Amino acid sequence: MFVSIDGGRAVNDSIRGAGVFDRVLANYSGDDRVVINMVLSAENFLELETVVRLSRLHKFRGVVCNLYTPRNDGPNPMDLPPPARAAVVAELRRVKRLYPGDLLLSQAMIDWYAVADHRGHCYWGDEAVHYDVSWQRRRCFSFNADCANCGCLAGSMQSPMQMLKHPAEMRALIYEVGDPMGRVETGWSGFARHCLLSLWSSFLPGGKAPRKSKP
Repeated sequence: MFVSIDGGRAVNDSIRGAGVFDRVLANYSGDDRVVINMVLSAENFLELETVVRLSRLHKFRGVVCNLYTPRNDGPNPMDLPPPARAAVVAELRRVKRLYPGDLLLSQAMIDWYAVADHRGHCYWGDEAVHYDVSWQRRRCFSFNADCANCGCLAGSMQSPMQMLKHPAEMRALIYEVGDPMGRVETGWSGFARHCLLSLWSSFLPGGKAPRKSKP
């Protein structure tokens, strides 16, 4: 279960809206199914350690991060030009050293974020098929994203085989795996089953599994 928090109360509410921080904690505190999803930008990346400590305090499963990915329609104060991106990656490395079990990004995922342009080397953008709610094809999960400056969490995970290289982080993200029969598997068996199904879907006829992404 992913829940968005982008900093402490003041910073988060300046981004997400007044009162959002307190409502999130009131609704989810103590729920160990929750993974905090934090979008790191030039405005809030120094809040990362605060969010990780918040996750521990409220007994959440941990924290993952996207880097803010700009759109192709003009600049935004949240954009990450090269010096800012380097600072964000340095902060990710620092916090990962301090809280290795709470920041659910592998070192390989952080290395992926260190490079902005993955065009031609992104499983989800180059191999998977994406549609919007009107069934119009698009390259990626995001609409009109600047793929030369990608910060997508799914991109950092890459293919199912890449996920298998980092089982501890991935197992923490995949808490319960269900199937059409209504059965639910938890822990390592559920994780293994998820990876096998993901790998199998990658080899469907045509070499791709169509995936409908949300807007």
